[in-house]
Amino acid sequence: MQEGISAPEPVVVASVTDARWADSGHTAIDCMVKFANHPFVSCAVPFHACADDPADYGRQLYADLTAGKYGPIADFEPENGA
Repeated sequence: MQEGISAPEPVVVASVTDARWADSGHTAIDCMVKFANHPFVSCAVPFHACADDPADYGRQLYADLTAGKYGPIADFEPENGA
């Protein structure tokens, strides 16, 4: 979120697609998330989910992803030179 703009509480996830491990240690997941109640965005946006996210909804999304709620998580694919 941008500074000065807070997320509505509770944040409602409408859909999650394209989940992929963001690192080889499987500590974070990159995905596309559509929020049902986002005040400014009505389309899916990139989201980086991790277990130690500062926001409750980020930690919950990571937990839901790792539990399989939104389907399988694709393998990590390092970029060239990584």
